[in-house]
Amino acid sequence: MTQYQSRAIAKRSNSAVAAAKAQKAAHEGLVRFALTVLAALAALSFALAFALTDQARAQEQPQIVEVPGETAQSMRNIITAQIDAFRSNDAEAAYAFASPSIKMQFPSATQFISMVQSGYPAVYSPQSYEFVGSALTPRGPAQRVEFVAEDGQVWGGLYTFFEGSDGELSISGVFLRRENARQI
Repeated sequence: MTQYQSRAIAKRSNSAVAAAKAQKAAHEGLVRFALTVLAALAALSFALAFALTDQARAQEQPQIVEVPGETAQSMRNIITAQIDAFRSNDAEAAYAFASPSIKMQFPSATQFISMVQSGYPAVYSPQSYEFVGSALTPRGPAQRVEFVAEDGQVWGGLYTFFEGSDGELSISGVFLRRENARQI
């Protein structure tokens, strides 16, 4: 092989190495760009998910409409009668005010009363309670109640109601929240 041929081969070899390096650098740059784009898309998706979640929450917020007097009085009567039944240890009477969905979760009065005793002591045996306000929501009527538990702890309660096809109301849920360690 001549010196000229050796140089040509070396030059081609150096050119091939340089081209491979350039191709590798371009590939790495493309990968970095793709990862940056993916990271930006992930961040955008994350932000969009939060925005949509906040928007959905805002739409889920019940539109508060005043409850007609007759419905409000009916809710208060039902709550009072159920609390009276709890105080009298009359599980069947207390269970009678539960909605069909509650009765599906707790198929017997015994199971229901046990759940209320252990999970809702402020409701089961309140020292006192007071009706605070009511509203019609997209899910039905609701009544706020402030409970003072036997230990003096104040609890905010929200009763939700189910309206049957016959127009009768039954209790579909009670949500309790401790009022910032407020005691009476």
